[in-house]
Amino acid sequence: MFGIGLPELILILIVALLVVGPKKLPELARSLGKALHDVKSMTEDVKQTFVGDIDLEADLDKNEGKATPGPGGEPDAHKKDDKVPEPDTGQHTPENVKSDPYGNLKG
Repeated sequence: MFGIGLPELILILIVALLVVGPKKLPELARSLGKALHDVKSMTEDVKQTFVGDIDLEADLDKNEGKATPGPGGEPDAHKKDDKVPEPDTGQHTPENVKSDPYGNLKG
């Protein structure tokens, strides 16, 4: 794993036994094992998150521009993505929205 062979491992264990003592060594080994397990599970979670995001982006890129089949098996041409729509407050109707890309920045 780190280039540590059996002789080096035995030497590390002997030094740990002399430094920590025989009473505390099992407790130290147990806590070290728990810490390594936690780190391994966290890295696995991060890895799965990245893989899931990459797969999701690949699926979105692959399906971009294609109509998805609806509940009746017919494609829904108006449905472009699976975003959750925002609640309608009545302020975003086409009559109330002005298409001015510069807003109040005009001089």
